[in-house]
Amino acid sequence: IAIFGHDSVIYTSLITLCNMLVLQTVGVFLYSKGNYSLKASLHNMIKLPVLWVALVALALNLLHVKIEENTFRALEMGAHTALTLQLLTFGMFLNQIKLKTLNYRLLLVTNVVKFLFLPLLLFPFFFWLKLDPLPTGVLILQLTVPMAVNNINYASLYYCRPVDVAGMVLVTSLV
Repeated sequence: IAIFGHDSVIYTSLITLCNMLVLQTVGVFLYSKGNYSLKASLHNMIKLPVLWVALVALALNLLHVKIEENTFRALEMGAHTALTLQLLTFGMFLNQIKLKTLNYRLLLVTNVVKFLFLPLLLFPFFFWLKLDPLPTGVLILQLTVPMAVNNINYASLYYCRPVDVAGMVLVTSLV
């Protein structure tokens, strides 16, 4: 809102929702694939409650169901609690990082892909689409957002180097 104003809220919300769905599907599959078979990884992806709740939310939205204020407030409090727990988990894994054992190569590759390769690949695509300046600006800004703390949850859940992932989240936040 501070950069693009209130008109950008719909775009940032949609992009955030898309990012969340990609993390909940492709991200979970990839983290799971590190230690599980293809079949088990697909099963891990499908059994996540977030995807099912998203489908219920979409159905409620399409049916124009209004959520009562008290219910909405309770759900909002749950979301704030979940965020606090995610940040505690992030702190626990950050505490385990040792400079001598930090995977610098992984950090370099992650940052080069996230902040150099993806923007260079996608900028021409944005202009080819001939979008209005507002959605283009929001998309470009979203490319520079640090990795989500949610990544640590899935890396930990599927035993896929959560300490390294915590380091990536920290470094992408600093960059």
